[in-house]
Order: sequence, then structure tokens, then C-alpha cells
Amino acid sequence: MPRLRGILPLRARGDLVLPRVERRAGHGVPPPNLSLAGGNLSQRALASGAEPVLDRAALVAYRRRLADLDVELATAQENADLATHQRANDEREQLLAEVSRATRPDGGSRRFANTATERARKAVTARIRDAIRRVSDAHPELGTHLDRTVRTGTTCRYEPDRTAK
Repeated sequence: MPRLRGILPLRARGDLVLPRVERRAGHGVPPPNLSLAGGNLSQRALASGAEPVLDRAALVAYRRRLADLDVELATAQENADLATHQRANDEREQLLAEVSRATRPDGGSRRFANTATERARKAVTARIRDAIRRVSDAHPELGTHLDRTVRTGTTCRYEPDRTAK
């Protein structure tokens, strides 16, 4: 596998990121470490904007209303009140869907994804993909190789194909 130095003219941000991923072949590099801040994002900056989708009071209120609806459903069932049962069941399903969207599988609150870490992940992924596209324009075989072997996400990783010559 040829090194990227010399193949990529350094004219775009992704051109600076892709060689850093390649140098750490087989090891994941967190996107904030590849961002323009160069890994100098503080823990506070990484956590900023990580507010819960539902605050604790809202989650308690949803759960309280769900308990009330369970009682209402049981009463409607006992009294054979189909209209009340249907209305309560519909509301219950809507609340469960909302709570499901706002919580993790373990019941804890999800956080808004608009954190510095998420923004860095998106920006670094876009830069790497753009650099690979430009490499493909200049050197199609190398671009195909990079497209297959560079992984992006919570970490960025170059996994060279051990069987290729």
C-alpha cells in the first residue's frame, strides 16, 4: 500500500486527516482527536449540549400518567366500556412511543446528539470521505482500497487488507 504523502495535495482539511488515520493502521482514533482542534477539545466542550431529551421531571410525569392509564384501562375492561378503553389504550401507546424515543433500553434518558463529539464525528467523517473521493479521482485503485479499508464512526480506523499485495 503506497503512503498517502505525495498522492494527496494538501489543499483540503480531509487531506490532513486521512494520513493521520493511515499512520495508525489497525488502531481506532476518536474523531475529536482528528478534528481541527487537534484533540484539544476539553471534557467540558465534549459534553456541552449533552442535555437529556427528557428531563427527570418530565419522565416522572410520563410514567405517572402511564400508571393512571393502566388503572383507567383496567376499570374500562371491568365495566366493558369500549370507548374509554380504546381512548386510554391509544393515549398509552402514544406515551410509550414517546418514552421509548426519549430513553435508552435500560430506561435512562437519551441525550441530544448535538454535542461537540458528535459534531466532530460528522465533520471528520465528511472530510475523510471527501479525501477518499479525491484520491479515487487521481488514483482509482487506491481510492477503492481506501473506501474498503477506512472505517469511520465513533473511532476512525484504517484496516489494511492483509491478503492484498
